Amino acid sequence: MANRKNRTHRATQRQAASGSEPASPVLAHVADPASETVETAETVETAETVETAEKVAPTARVAPIDTATPFEVLAEYERRSLAHAAGVPEQIEALGLWRGIGFRIDDRYFVSSIAEVNEILTMPAVTVVPGARSWLLGIANVRGNLVPAIDLRDFTGGGRSPTGDTTRLLLIRQHGGSAGLLVDEVLGQRSFSEQQLSTTIGESDERYGRFVGENIQLGDVLWGLFSMAALTRSAEFQQAAA
Repeated sequence: MANRKNRTHRATQRQAASGSEPASPVLAHVADPASETVETAETVETAETVETAEKVAPTARVAPIDTATPFEVLAEYERRSLAHAAGVPEQIEALGLWRGIGFRIDDRYFVSSIAEVNEILTMPAVTVVPGARSWLLGIANVRGNLVPAIDLRDFTGGGRSPTGDTTRLLLIRQHGGSAGLLVDEVLGQRSFSEQQLSTTIGESDERYGRFVGENIQLGDVLWGLFSMAALTRSAEFQQAAA
């Protein structure tokens, strides 16, 4: 018994001299493999998560807004705006279409290129020009610009257009400024495909033959392709004075 106590005492002294505490074999056996397993699992999961995220959703390298240049900030705002803009797919799909502004003169339907019509206005007040032709209704003040207002129906020989709720003024560009064309009604934007444009027919009405080279049948309506450029180049249009 004394020998056993001596051996225990000497073992305790050696442990105290080495500065270590007696370790539990059970805790050592359980803790070490578990910590290794947890660490390994976290490493594998992190690597797989990063790799999967990069494959599925790669992100663009965008400079932070607070450190970006003014140009980069504007570019980023534009990118975000386009990403959330409504109707972008429809606009992209319609890139191959010819677009125009449809309008009516009496019982005829016309369409002019959207690039030739700058603005659509309700009929403004006009100042009559003495001695001018009947189709020159007068001069309108459009945001400080003097614009001649022309009755397109009267100009083409169809008589004076009655003014009403649907009457509109098409603002077009001519040499030296703008001109306003009075029409009976504006029918909004019209689009035609290349196939429709390839099946046009000629203009039979001599009143419009100088300005309408082709017509497109769309349903029950025959749309005349009205050239504003041909109109403004005509000598009669340029000489409004009687």
